[in-house]
Amino acid sequence: MKFEKFDIVHVMRRARTIAIAWVLGLSALTSACSPTIVDAVKTAELGLAILLEDTSPLLLRTSRVLRTSGGTGEIQLSLISGPGALNTSTNTLVAGNTLGTIVIRATDSSGVVAEFEIVVAPTAPTALIASGPSSAQAGECAGPITLELRDASNQNTFASSPIVITLSGEEAAAFSSVSSCSDSVDSINVTTGSAGAEVYFRSNEAKAYALSASSTALAPGNHALVFSAGAADHLEIAAGAGQSARVGTALSIDPRVKVVDNFGNPVSGITIGFAVTAGGGVAGAASATSNAQGFASTTFTMGPNPGTSNNTLVASNNALPGLPKSITFVASALPPAVSLHPQAIELAKGAVQTFAAIGGTPPFFYEILSGAGSIDPVTGVFTAPVASGVTQVRVSDSEGESDTADITTLTTAPAGGTVDSSFGVSGQAELILTGGATLNEMKFLPDGRSIIAGQHGGNFLVAQFLADGLLDPSFGTGGMVEVDFGGASDSAVGIAIQADGKIVVAGTTVGPTSGSDFAITRLNTNGMIDTGFGTNGKTTLDFGDLLNDEASRVALQSTGNIIIVGTALSVPFGSSVALARLTTSGAPDTTFGTNGLLKAVPYGALNTQKGYEIKVLPDDRFLVVGEYQSDSIVGRFTASGVADVTFGNASGFRMYSEMDVARGLAVDGTGKVLLAGWKFTDFTTRYDMTVLRIASDGLLADATFGVAGMRAVDFGGGWDQAYCMELQPDGKILAAGTAGAGFGLIRLSSTGALDNTFGTAGKLTIASGGSAFSLNAMRLQPDGKILIGTTVDGKIVIQRIWP
Repeated sequence: MKFEKFDIVHVMRRARTIAIAWVLGLSALTSACSPTIVDAVKTAELGLAILLEDTSPLLLRTSRVLRTSGGTGEIQLSLISGPGALNTSTNTLVAGNTLGTIVIRATDSSGVVAEFEIVVAPTAPTALIASGPSSAQAGECAGPITLELRDASNQNTFASSPIVITLSGEEAAAFSSVSSCSDSVDSINVTTGSAGAEVYFRSNEAKAYALSASSTALAPGNHALVFSAGAADHLEIAAGAGQSARVGTALSIDPRVKVVDNFGNPVSGITIGFAVTAGGGVAGAASATSNAQGFASTTFTMGPNPGTSNNTLVASNNALPGLPKSITFVASALPPAVSLHPQAIELAKGAVQTFAAIGGTPPFFYEILSGAGSIDPVTGVFTAPVASGVTQVRVSDSEGESDTADITTLTTAPAGGTVDSSFGVSGQAELILTGGATLNEMKFLPDGRSIIAGQHGGNFLVAQFLADGLLDPSFGTGGMVEVDFGGASDSAVGIAIQADGKIVVAGTTVGPTSGSDFAITRLNTNGMIDTGFGTNGKTTLDFGDLLNDEASRVALQSTGNIIIVGTALSVPFGSSVALARLTTSGAPDTTFGTNGLLKAVPYGALNTQKGYEIKVLPDDRFLVVGEYQSDSIVGRFTASGVADVTFGNASGFRMYSEMDVARGLAVDGTGKVLLAGWKFTDFTTRYDMTVLRIASDGLLADATFGVAGMRAVDFGGGWDQAYCMELQPDGKILAAGTAGAGFGLIRLSSTGALDNTFGTAGKLTIASGGSAFSLNAMRLQPDGKILIGTTVDGKIVIQRIWP
């Protein structure tokens, strides 16, 4: 029998057939346990071949029913290897989810075996998908971002296709094919394979990105990736540098810093501290937390002193690892807008009033806009007209800013003792401070402004008022200064104005263990402490014995030397009139007393002697007034501080039993000495307000004055005590103090008679309006008006009265 050769190459296509059969040309079968591998062609020639009808590629995740031909009897199929699964009941082959080659084995009933290969092929891509991390930190290499070609069932096709990935709408050198992002490029070309393709992306900028991958004929695959800021590293200036604002006002743009990471991205939630380091300004907040934009800011109010680049504010966080950790904002404090004071005033015909320009930029020019009168264009001294009417004056500064004030010249001046309603509010100015304050002394400046000294919060209090009773904004902080000597309680009692305008303030500081001491400070004209005086602007003086030394008043000699008078307690008891002299630098004058200190005990060291007031004479000799065991005493010293034995008795002192206590002191044009105080009368009347005049040599009371040299005045209230005295230019004498439940003023003629043109028969009573009150200061303005300084229930009250 002849067999025709069978071409299995065409039939099986890519299949591989191995036949295990009878050996061609043998007459009998070999042992079934020892099959022989024969050539597939020859096997086919014997008619024994098993054929798989369809071995074409099978797409991913698709199925096919396998059909065979040839062979003997029933054909059994099995899956030997490859990415797929075979249902042997139905001979259904299902391709898997990965590319590869499936090997199928066919076995017939005679034991003939054939194996076939079916390639698992990619499905047709319908979409390009990009996936990966959605967030990263600035500077990190984010990824991998996986790119896959997906089919209609959203499965990976595992097709090999070139893909280009770019950053949509952006230019960024950010893509990389390696996880270190060391080869970053603007865009990248990759080819997908069995596992897709992977790329990496890096940005130093904290922001959201849209990545776009594209392949031929497919919609782009997009992926969103958000980069957040890294850890806070350093500060940047954001806004508010190099500004200027008027003193006491805030900058128009708040100083603002930006907290950033080391790539400059904003970082939120970081605390920034703000501290004023120069200029005396005020930061609106001590700290602020950076917001989502990394910004932290505060308001910055300029200090009280005009100047160029004189206010600094530092924003900082020293815990930041990078530099700078702090930003300094430098600003200039401009003068306040020029204002003219007093703003409104009533004057008598022909009266003289000095107007002051506050704020602005000098030089100033004064002029009359309307009405009569005259004003000096440089000094601002106004002379009221001889006819009644209203005059408006104006001041202009060098920057062209101006302000006006109105003067009413009265037809008839109010009677002496009438409250001047044009001062403050209804004739009085008030200073109300938390915890209460006291006024102990008051002085005038040449331009009509006034300065008071007292106590607030246990510190020296110094405040400056304009001529119309308003606090002077150009002085200290809002018109006030407090000086702390570090004691348990510091109180200012005396003021002296130097020729250069600097202000010497004396008082007492109470130490924690050594009793109290004299305390002296000096302020510049703007209210700031003069650090060139004493030690950082302060001097304290101890008279020894670890006891109380209490200052009362201060005065200046023509040399500029400073003399303070008060009282020093002694051991084992008694006290002395205590005097101290400082040089202009604030150091004790070693040529005065013992190392600048002098204890005067004209009536014996064991007796009680006190010093209350001091008056420097034109030749630099000086008078002191005080008390010796309920009698008033007056002493005179030479310019060098030696008791003047030509005054009073041989000790340079004189006691006057006519007056129990003398607190006010003045010297008239003839050199006669006037004292103001009180004397005990009886247990009904108690004390009368008293003025005593003595001869210039201090020996006797001046019998031509009052009654035997004295005038005692009873207000009918029981306790009438004078603490202050002033002499008017016409020689009339003013004394002021407390009278019963209020304040009392008297005016005497030069002969000691009550002046009926003042108040009621020479006496003026003013209700105190409180339960605790004192009157410790009275001064005459340059126009003759009377200013009294009082304390009522912890409130400072200044009143102005027509003379």
